Amino acid sequence: MKTRKCCVKGCTSVKRNPKVSFFSAPKANYLAWNLAVSNANREKTVVKRVCAEHFRPEDIINTYSVPDDVANEVGNRIKIGLKKGSVPSIFSSVDKKSNEFVPSVNNLNTDHNYANCSVSHQVNKSKTRKLFIENIRENMSENIVEILTFNDLTVHFKRVILPEGWTSHFSNDEIVFYKPKFNDDKMKIEKQIVFKSTLEICVYIYQFTIQTEKISSTLKYPISLTSLSQLIKVLDLKKICGGGPRSIDFPGVRVKTATLENNQLWRHQKCPILIDIKTKKCSACNFLIKYFGKSSKQVKQSTHIGCTLTPTKCSIVKNLKRSNTRLKTTITKINFELKELQEKQRKYQMTEQNKSQIQKI
Repeated sequence: MKTRKCCVKGCTSVKRNPKVSFFSAPKANYLAWNLAVSNANREKTVVKRVCAEHFRPEDIINTYSVPDDVANEVGNRIKIGLKKGSVPSIFSSVDKKSNEFVPSVNNLNTDHNYANCSVSHQVNKSKTRKLFIENIRENMSENIVEILTFNDLTVHFKRVILPEGWTSHFSNDEIVFYKPKFNDDKMKIEKQIVFKSTLEICVYIYQFTIQTEKISSTLKYPISLTSLSQLIKVLDLKKICGGGPRSIDFPGVRVKTATLENNQLWRHQKCPILIDIKTKKCSACNFLIKYFGKSSKQVKQSTHIGCTLTPTKCSIVKNLKRSNTRLKTTITKINFELKELQEKQRKYQMTEQNKSQIQKI
Protein backbone atom coordinates (compact mmCIF):
# COMPACT_ATOMS: atom_id res chain seq x y z
CA MET A 1 0.00 0.00 0.00
CA LYS A 2 1.41 3.39 -1.01
CA THR A 3 1.99 5.70 1.97
CA ARG A 4 0.96 9.34 1.69
CA LYS A 5 3.73 11.84 2.24
CA CYS A 6 3.74 15.35 3.69
CA CYS A 7 5.19 18.06 1.43
CA VAL A 8 7.13 19.64 4.33
CA LYS A 9 10.78 18.58 4.31
CA GLY A 10 11.90 16.50 7.29
CA CYS A 11 8.33 15.83 8.48
CA THR A 12 8.22 12.50 10.37
CA SER A 13 4.56 12.60 11.38
CA VAL A 14 3.71 9.38 9.51
CA LYS A 15 6.39 7.43 11.40
CA ARG A 16 5.17 8.75 14.73
CA ASN A 17 1.47 8.50 13.90
CA PRO A 18 0.52 6.35 10.87
CA LYS A 19 -3.11 7.54 11.17
CA VAL A 20 -2.25 11.25 10.92
CA SER A 21 -4.68 13.23 8.76
CA PHE A 22 -3.64 14.95 5.53
CA PHE A 23 -5.17 17.97 3.81
CA SER A 24 -4.94 18.75 0.08
CA ALA A 25 -4.06 22.30 -0.93
CA PRO A 26 -7.28 24.17 -1.88
CA LYS A 27 -7.36 25.96 -5.24
CA ALA A 28 -8.70 29.18 -3.75
CA ASN A 29 -5.86 29.38 -1.21
CA TYR A 30 -3.09 27.54 -3.06
CA LEU A 31 -0.78 30.56 -3.29
CA ALA A 32 -0.62 30.99 0.50
CA TRP A 33 0.03 27.27 1.03
CA ASN A 34 2.70 27.20 -1.66
CA LEU A 35 4.45 30.23 -0.19
CA ALA A 36 4.40 28.89 3.39
CA VAL A 37 5.70 25.40 2.51
CA SER A 38 8.28 26.73 0.02
CA ASN A 39 9.74 29.01 2.68
CA ALA A 40 9.77 26.19 5.22
CA ASN A 41 11.61 23.95 2.75
CA ARG A 42 13.77 26.87 1.51
CA GLU A 43 13.07 25.86 -2.08
CA LYS A 44 10.19 25.94 -4.55
CA THR A 45 7.75 23.19 -3.65
CA VAL A 46 4.69 21.86 -5.46
CA VAL A 47 2.24 21.50 -2.59
CA LYS A 48 -0.06 18.48 -2.80
CA ARG A 49 -0.72 17.37 0.79
CA VAL A 50 0.21 18.73 4.22
CA CYS A 51 -0.33 16.76 7.43
CA ALA A 52 -2.42 18.04 10.35
CA GLU A 53 0.64 18.61 12.58
CA HIS A 54 1.52 21.78 10.63
CA PHE A 55 -1.76 23.53 11.52
CA ARG A 56 -2.73 25.30 14.69
CA PRO A 57 -5.29 23.57 16.95
CA GLU A 58 -7.83 26.32 16.26
CA ASP A 59 -7.56 25.59 12.51
CA ILE A 60 -8.69 21.98 12.99
CA ILE A 61 -12.39 21.01 12.99
CA ASN A 62 -12.91 17.86 15.09
CA THR A 63 -16.51 18.35 16.22
CA TYR A 64 -19.86 18.31 14.43
CA SER A 65 -21.90 21.45 13.90
CA VAL A 66 -24.65 20.61 16.39
CA PRO A 67 -26.27 22.46 19.32
CA ASP A 68 -24.30 22.53 22.56
CA ASP A 69 -26.87 20.48 24.45
CA VAL A 70 -26.37 17.45 22.17
CA ALA A 71 -22.65 17.86 21.44
CA ASN A 72 -21.62 15.47 24.21
CA GLU A 73 -23.95 12.76 22.95
CA VAL A 74 -22.75 13.04 19.34
CA GLY A 75 -19.04 13.03 20.17
CA ASN A 76 -16.08 14.07 18.04
CA ARG A 77 -15.69 13.56 14.31
CA ILE A 78 -13.82 10.47 13.15
CA LYS A 79 -12.37 12.34 10.16
CA ILE A 80 -11.19 15.83 11.09
CA GLY A 81 -11.64 18.85 8.85
CA LEU A 82 -9.91 22.14 8.20
CA LYS A 83 -11.39 25.62 8.56
CA LYS A 84 -11.71 27.71 5.42
CA GLY A 85 -8.74 30.01 4.87
CA SER A 86 -6.37 28.05 7.12
CA VAL A 87 -2.69 27.99 6.13
CA PRO A 88 0.05 25.65 7.42
CA SER A 89 2.08 27.64 9.95
CA ILE A 90 3.82 25.17 12.32
CA PHE A 91 7.18 23.99 10.99
CA SER A 92 9.32 22.51 13.79
CA SER A 93 11.85 21.14 11.30
CA VAL A 94 12.79 24.57 9.91
CA ASP A 95 16.39 25.66 10.54
CA LYS A 96 16.17 28.08 13.45
CA LYS A 97 19.54 29.66 12.59
CA SER A 98 18.19 31.33 9.47
CA ASN A 99 18.34 35.10 9.81
CA GLU A 100 15.70 35.56 7.14
CA PHE A 101 12.03 36.05 7.81
CA VAL A 102 9.63 34.12 5.61
CA PRO A 103 6.92 36.13 3.87
CA SER A 104 4.20 36.86 6.37
CA VAL A 105 1.29 34.47 5.75
CA ASN A 106 -1.03 36.66 7.81
CA ASN A 107 -0.57 39.48 5.30
CA LEU A 108 -1.86 37.34 2.47
CA ASN A 109 -5.39 37.69 1.24
CA THR A 110 -6.54 34.09 1.24
CA ASP A 111 -9.63 34.73 -0.87
CA HIS A 112 -9.72 34.80 -4.70
CA ASN A 113 -8.11 38.25 -4.90
CA TYR A 114 -4.50 37.90 -3.88
CA ALA A 115 -2.71 40.93 -2.54
CA ASN A 116 1.02 41.56 -2.79
CA CYS A 117 2.60 40.23 0.39
CA SER A 118 5.42 42.14 1.99
CA VAL A 119 8.64 40.21 2.27
CA SER A 120 10.75 41.62 5.06
CA HIS A 121 14.17 40.27 5.81
CA GLN A 122 17.11 41.24 7.94
CA VAL A 123 20.62 41.96 6.72
CA ASN A 124 21.66 38.73 5.10
CA LYS A 125 23.03 39.37 1.64
CA SER A 126 23.64 35.81 0.60
CA LYS A 127 23.19 35.53 -3.17
CA THR A 128 21.46 32.16 -2.80
CA ARG A 129 18.82 33.59 -0.47
CA LYS A 130 18.29 36.64 -2.69
CA LEU A 131 17.65 34.37 -5.67
CA PHE A 132 15.24 32.35 -3.55
CA ILE A 133 13.21 35.44 -2.63
CA GLU A 134 13.18 36.59 -6.28
CA ASN A 135 11.94 33.18 -7.37
CA ILE A 136 9.17 33.33 -4.78
CA ARG A 137 8.06 36.74 -6.08
CA GLU A 138 8.14 35.54 -9.69
CA ASN A 139 6.08 32.54 -8.70
CA MET A 140 3.51 34.80 -7.03
CA SER A 141 3.20 37.11 -10.05
CA GLU A 142 2.73 34.12 -12.35
CA ASN A 143 0.08 32.58 -10.12
CA ILE A 144 -1.91 35.83 -9.95
CA VAL A 145 -2.59 35.43 -13.69
CA GLU A 146 -3.19 31.70 -13.46
CA ILE A 147 -3.77 29.53 -16.53
CA LEU A 148 -7.31 28.23 -16.13
CA THR A 149 -9.30 25.11 -16.86
CA PHE A 150 -13.10 25.18 -16.76
CA ASN A 151 -13.13 24.11 -13.11
CA ASP A 152 -10.72 26.91 -12.22
CA LEU A 153 -12.82 29.36 -14.20
CA THR A 154 -15.86 28.51 -12.06
CA VAL A 155 -13.88 29.79 -9.07
CA HIS A 156 -12.16 32.81 -10.62
CA PHE A 157 -14.56 34.07 -13.34
CA LYS A 158 -15.62 37.00 -11.13
CA ARG A 159 -12.05 38.31 -11.39
CA VAL A 160 -12.32 38.82 -15.17
CA ILE A 161 -12.32 42.55 -15.98
CA LEU A 162 -15.39 43.22 -18.16
CA PRO A 163 -16.05 46.25 -20.40
CA GLU A 164 -18.89 48.62 -19.56
CA GLY A 165 -22.31 47.05 -20.11
CA TRP A 166 -21.06 43.46 -19.84
CA THR A 167 -22.01 40.97 -17.13
CA SER A 168 -21.48 37.29 -16.33
CA HIS A 169 -23.65 34.30 -15.50
CA PHE A 170 -22.63 30.97 -13.96
CA SER A 171 -24.38 27.61 -13.92
CA ASN A 172 -23.15 24.06 -13.34
CA ASP A 173 -22.68 23.45 -17.06
CA GLU A 174 -21.48 26.79 -18.43
CA ILE A 175 -20.12 30.25 -17.72
CA VAL A 176 -21.43 33.08 -19.90
CA PHE A 177 -19.99 36.56 -20.41
CA TYR A 178 -22.58 38.64 -22.27
CA LYS A 179 -23.65 42.15 -23.25
CA PRO A 180 -27.43 42.80 -23.14
CA LYS A 181 -29.18 45.39 -25.31
CA PHE A 182 -32.60 46.93 -24.67
CA ASN A 183 -34.88 47.81 -27.59
CA ASP A 184 -38.52 48.87 -27.06
CA ASP A 185 -38.34 47.65 -23.43
CA LYS A 186 -37.24 44.21 -24.66
CA MET A 187 -33.86 42.76 -23.77
CA LYS A 188 -31.74 41.03 -26.39
CA ILE A 189 -28.31 39.47 -25.91
CA GLU A 190 -26.13 41.35 -28.37
CA LYS A 191 -22.78 39.59 -27.78
CA GLN A 192 -21.81 36.63 -25.64
CA ILE A 193 -18.97 34.18 -25.01
CA VAL A 194 -19.98 30.81 -23.54
CA PHE A 195 -17.53 28.48 -21.77
CA LYS A 196 -19.07 25.01 -21.46
CA SER A 197 -18.11 22.21 -19.08
CA THR A 198 -17.35 20.08 -22.16
CA LEU A 199 -14.41 22.49 -22.80
CA GLU A 200 -16.29 23.94 -25.80
CA ILE A 201 -16.09 27.72 -26.27
CA CYS A 202 -18.84 29.42 -28.31
CA VAL A 203 -19.26 33.02 -29.48
CA TYR A 204 -22.69 34.40 -30.42
CA ILE A 205 -23.80 37.68 -32.01
CA TYR A 206 -27.57 37.84 -31.52
CA GLN A 207 -28.76 34.44 -32.83
CA PHE A 208 -25.71 33.90 -35.06
CA THR A 209 -22.80 31.61 -34.17
CA ILE A 210 -19.39 33.17 -34.82
CA GLN A 211 -16.18 31.19 -35.31
CA THR A 212 -13.80 31.80 -32.41
CA GLU A 213 -10.94 32.33 -34.88
CA LYS A 214 -12.63 35.57 -36.00
CA ILE A 215 -12.12 36.94 -32.49
CA SER A 216 -8.70 35.50 -31.67
CA SER A 217 -6.67 32.33 -32.23
CA THR A 218 -5.93 32.26 -28.47
CA LEU A 219 -9.58 31.81 -27.47
CA LYS A 220 -9.11 28.23 -26.29
CA TYR A 221 -8.15 26.26 -23.20
CA PRO A 222 -6.02 26.89 -21.22
CA ILE A 223 -6.54 30.65 -20.98
CA SER A 224 -5.39 33.25 -18.48
CA LEU A 225 -7.60 35.82 -16.78
CA THR A 226 -5.67 38.66 -18.44
CA SER A 227 -6.06 37.14 -21.92
CA LEU A 228 -9.77 36.51 -21.35
CA SER A 229 -10.32 40.12 -20.26
CA GLN A 230 -8.53 41.36 -23.39
CA LEU A 231 -10.51 39.03 -25.70
CA ILE A 232 -13.83 40.22 -24.28
CA LYS A 233 -12.70 43.81 -24.82
CA VAL A 234 -11.82 42.97 -28.45
CA LEU A 235 -15.29 41.46 -28.99
CA ASP A 236 -16.89 44.51 -27.37
CA LEU A 237 -15.12 46.81 -29.86
CA LYS A 238 -16.16 44.72 -32.88
CA LYS A 239 -18.91 46.34 -34.96
CA ILE A 240 -22.02 44.43 -36.07
CA CYS A 241 -23.25 44.71 -39.68
CA GLY A 242 -26.50 46.67 -39.86
CA GLY A 243 -27.99 44.18 -42.34
CA GLY A 244 -29.88 44.77 -45.57
CA PRO A 245 -33.21 46.48 -46.32
CA ARG A 246 -36.28 46.35 -44.08
CA SER A 247 -39.09 44.13 -45.29
CA ILE A 248 -41.67 46.86 -44.60
CA ASP A 249 -39.95 49.15 -47.13
CA PHE A 250 -40.03 46.59 -49.96
CA PRO A 251 -43.26 44.57 -49.72
CA GLY A 252 -43.55 41.73 -52.19
CA VAL A 253 -39.83 41.63 -53.02
CA ARG A 254 -37.90 38.46 -52.17
CA VAL A 255 -34.48 37.00 -52.99
CA LYS A 256 -33.06 33.50 -52.52
CA THR A 257 -29.61 34.65 -51.32
CA ALA A 258 -30.99 36.48 -48.26
CA THR A 259 -32.80 35.49 -45.07
CA LEU A 260 -35.45 37.46 -43.21
CA GLU A 261 -34.69 38.09 -39.51
CA ASN A 262 -37.74 38.22 -37.23
CA ASN A 263 -39.88 39.26 -40.24
CA GLN A 264 -38.20 42.67 -40.17
CA LEU A 265 -34.72 42.78 -41.70
CA TRP A 266 -33.18 41.08 -44.71
CA ARG A 267 -29.58 39.87 -44.34
CA HIS A 268 -27.38 38.38 -47.06
CA GLN A 269 -26.36 34.75 -46.49
CA LYS A 270 -22.69 35.74 -46.99
CA CYS A 271 -22.84 38.49 -44.35
CA PRO A 272 -19.84 38.12 -41.96
CA ILE A 273 -21.85 39.75 -39.09
CA LEU A 274 -18.71 41.38 -37.61
CA ILE A 275 -17.27 44.16 -39.79
CA ASP A 276 -14.69 46.93 -39.75
CA ILE A 277 -15.43 49.89 -37.48
CA LYS A 278 -15.24 52.35 -40.41
CA THR A 279 -18.26 50.86 -42.24
CA LYS A 280 -21.91 50.39 -41.27
CA LYS A 281 -22.83 47.45 -43.50
CA CYS A 282 -20.94 44.68 -45.28
CA SER A 283 -20.65 44.71 -49.08
CA ALA A 284 -23.10 41.79 -49.43
CA CYS A 285 -25.88 43.58 -47.50
CA ASN A 286 -25.19 46.82 -49.39
CA PHE A 287 -25.75 44.90 -52.63
CA LEU A 288 -29.10 43.69 -51.28
CA ILE A 289 -30.28 47.26 -50.75
CA LYS A 290 -29.53 48.14 -54.40
CA TYR A 291 -31.13 44.93 -55.66
CA PHE A 292 -34.31 45.45 -53.64
CA GLY A 293 -34.52 49.02 -54.93
CA LYS A 294 -34.46 47.90 -58.57
CA SER A 295 -36.90 45.05 -57.97
CA SER A 296 -39.31 47.38 -56.21
CA LYS A 297 -39.33 49.78 -59.18
CA GLN A 298 -40.21 46.93 -61.54
CA VAL A 299 -43.09 45.84 -59.32
CA LYS A 300 -44.42 49.39 -59.00
CA GLN A 301 -44.04 50.25 -62.72
CA SER A 302 -47.09 52.32 -63.68
CA THR A 303 -49.43 51.19 -66.49
CA HIS A 304 -51.45 54.43 -66.54
CA ILE A 305 -51.65 56.09 -69.95
CA GLY A 306 -51.98 59.85 -69.81
CA CYS A 307 -52.68 62.44 -72.50
CA THR A 308 -48.98 62.73 -73.30
CA LEU A 309 -47.37 59.41 -74.18
CA THR A 310 -43.77 58.74 -73.37
CA PRO A 311 -41.86 56.25 -75.56
CA THR A 312 -42.35 53.58 -72.91
CA LYS A 313 -46.10 54.19 -72.64
CA CYS A 314 -46.38 54.40 -76.41
CA SER A 315 -44.88 50.92 -76.78
CA ILE A 316 -47.32 49.66 -74.16
CA VAL A 317 -50.26 51.03 -76.19
CA LYS A 318 -48.98 49.42 -79.41
CA ASN A 319 -48.59 46.08 -77.71
CA LEU A 320 -52.13 46.32 -76.34
CA LYS A 321 -53.53 47.17 -79.80
CA ARG A 322 -51.73 44.24 -81.43
CA SER A 323 -52.98 41.98 -78.71
CA ASN A 324 -56.55 43.21 -79.20
CA THR A 325 -56.35 42.67 -82.96
CA ARG A 326 -55.15 39.10 -82.54
CA LEU A 327 -57.87 38.40 -80.01
CA LYS A 328 -60.59 39.83 -82.30
CA THR A 329 -59.41 37.68 -85.23
CA THR A 330 -59.41 34.60 -83.03
CA ILE A 331 -62.92 35.34 -81.77
CA THR A 332 -64.22 35.83 -85.34
CA LYS A 333 -62.80 32.45 -86.43
CA ILE A 334 -64.32 30.72 -83.45
CA ASN A 335 -67.77 32.27 -84.13
CA PHE A 336 -67.62 31.19 -87.81
CA GLU A 337 -66.71 27.62 -86.89
CA LEU A 338 -69.49 27.58 -84.30
CA LYS A 339 -72.09 28.60 -86.91
CA GLU A 340 -70.91 25.84 -89.28
CA LEU A 341 -71.20 23.24 -86.54
CA GLN A 342 -74.68 24.44 -85.61
CA GLU A 343 -75.79 24.20 -89.28
CA LYS A 344 -74.41 20.67 -89.60
CA GLN A 345 -76.21 19.64 -86.43
CA ARG A 346 -79.53 21.05 -87.70
CA LYS A 347 -79.22 19.16 -90.99
CA TYR A 348 -78.37 15.94 -89.20
CA GLN A 349 -81.42 16.21 -86.96
CA MET A 350 -83.70 16.78 -89.97
CA THR A 351 -82.27 13.72 -91.74
CA GLU A 352 -82.88 11.54 -88.71
CA GLN A 353 -86.50 12.70 -88.44
CA ASN A 354 -87.19 11.87 -92.10
CA LYS A 355 -85.74 8.37 -91.72
CA SER A 356 -87.96 7.63 -88.73
CA GLN A 357 -91.11 8.74 -90.58
CA ILE A 358 -90.31 6.56 -93.62
CA GLN A 359 -89.83 3.50 -91.41
CA LYS A 360 -93.27 4.03 -89.80
CA ILE A 361 -95.00 4.07 -93.22
